[in-house]
Amino acid sequence: MSDREQMIIGLYSPAQQSGKSTVANELIRHGFVRKGFADALKGMVRALLAAFGFAPEEVEHFVLDGKGKETPIPVLDGKTSRYLQQTIGTEWGRELIARDLWVKAVLNDRRPDMLVIDDLRFPNEYDAIREEGGQVWRIYRPGQEPTSGHPSEGLLEGREFDEEIVNDGSLSELEAKVRNALTGPF
Repeated sequence: MSDREQMIIGLYSPAQQSGKSTVANELIRHGFVRKGFADALKGMVRALLAAFGFAPEEVEHFVLDGKGKETPIPVLDGKTSRYLQQTIGTEWGRELIARDLWVKAVLNDRRPDMLVIDDLRFPNEYDAIREEGGQVWRIYRPGQEPTSGHPSEGLLEGREFDEEIVNDGSLSELEAKVRNALTGPF
């Protein structure tokens, strides 16, 4: 940990497609740099899919696109990219290697001064952001519920959040809520 002045915001949502990426993009427009605890494992999934001969645009579709993440991949016995990411992240990374593996990859001494982490899921990630003096925001979209039943979903419900942003309107309304939240104390 360094003595430099920093702003760290972790974004959490109990369900996919709630608006975390949109919130992160608005923060980027205000000088933040986006990183994710899952960035390194997404790189691992990209390498695996490329090894199976998928073209770069297909790989990105499977790794980043909401529908692509849910598409069964026949050469992987019908497993989805989301399943690969969840099991590499949790069962391999957190359980077999080190509980804080993904946290250490992001919250290191080389991180940017204004950092938004848009894929907060686990209590140790929440705690690490708090220990670094960061804020944790909850993004909620009415009607969106966890879908996979994987242990990485919904683990922070009941925790205290610095901001609660309800994504229940237009894109411009969501962006305005983010700008309003940025005026809060850090």
